[in-house]
Amino acid sequence: MRALVRLGRVTITAAATIALVTGLPAGVHAAIGDFGCTDVNGDEFRNDDPEDGECFLLVAGAVHADHDTDTRAVVYLAPGCEEGPFEMRPHTSRDFRNPAPHSVRFV
Repeated sequence: MRALVRLGRVTITAAATIALVTGLPAGVHAAIGDFGCTDVNGDEFRNDDPEDGECFLLVAGAVHADHDTDTRAVVYLAPGCEEGPFEMRPHTSRDFRNPAPHSVRFV
């Protein structure tokens, strides 16, 4: 009888573990670190641990960016992460000329 109770507990534990591992959706990932930039008006913008895949608007356009996260940043000329994408590798800085980028996404 004890063997059956023990077997039942082991089965329930194994089933619960499998359900937790396979049944839960993947969590939202974020870049670890900071992305900072200076816009054409001299105002500074900083995003700490930005969410991967989300498009962040750089309203006035960036003239300089400090990319100090652990993921790639893709910078776009137009708002909405469109037009002329180019990549910034992790832990790099860059100055921009006209046209200034207006959005960034972390991938």
